[in-house]
Amino acid sequence: VSGASVVSTAFSVFSVFLVMLSHLLDLLMLPTPEAIWYIKIMRNTTERYFAEVSAHALPTPQEAKKNFTRYAELKQKLYVASTDHAKHQVQTQMTALSGRIAKGYLRFVIGEARKRTRDAELLPDLISAGNEGLLCAIQKFELSVGTQSLTFAYYWVRVQINGVLYRT
Repeated sequence: VSGASVVSTAFSVFSVFLVMLSHLLDLLMLPTPEAIWYIKIMRNTTERYFAEVSAHALPTPQEAKKNFTRYAELKQKLYVASTDHAKHQVQTQMTALSGRIAKGYLRFVIGEARKRTRDAELLPDLISAGNEGLLCAIQKFELSVGTQSLTFAYYWVRVQINGVLYRT
């Protein structure tokens, strides 16, 4: 057996291996470099978001009651405000207060989103939907009904997250 025939046989075996590997990679549908870059960016953004959210603790029931009482007072002021300037001021205060309330519950939203999926690419969408549900809960919450704010928020967060899961 000559050296040239061994090299040509090895080369042809290697060529077959490369073709098979190429087909295998096509079957696995490995992401393109652009997709890998996007996934890395999304992970970094999500990790930064988690770090920021972890700085905020869940509000105590007394703090929640105080915030929602203030929010209800602002709602009443909005209904009786006569001028556009007064309405704008009350709406600005309501927005700031709802932001403060929402910051306290963001960890809860992330926890609920994580419970619903293991897919890292879907997690930011679920968190976003959960945040929308949280804002909806803040706007619709009535302190006089007697439910706890977290129980009420749980319902609306879950509705929004399940809506996203249903659509995907």
